[in-house]
Amino acid sequence: MTRRWAMPLLLLLFPALAACGTTHWGKAGANKDAITADLADCRARVEALVERDANIDTDILATRGRDWALSGALGVKQSSTAAADRGRAEHYVDDCMRAKGYAPTS
Repeated sequence: MTRRWAMPLLLLLFPALAACGTTHWGKAGANKDAITADLADCRARVEALVERDANIDTDILATRGRDWALSGALGVKQSSTAAADRGRAEHYVDDCMRAKGYAPTS
């Protein structure tokens, strides 16, 4: 299967990982350095998951991309796929931080 769509999709997804840091996290007894380290760990884990998801999306686009391009829907499909993957990335980071005992703070 071709991976020609992988790089454009990954370029759209990886900025989502930076956006995942907009939530502020707290945990009793955790200092700023511990929070930063745990968040970095979660982001690293999410990168692997996002890459896996992007590869799946790439495979789908490889098989359906020509049809969508001919119908004019390719750009919409790429955008909606990237948006869905960004949303999953945010949830993955949230789940990871909660599993480490953190909760969002105001």
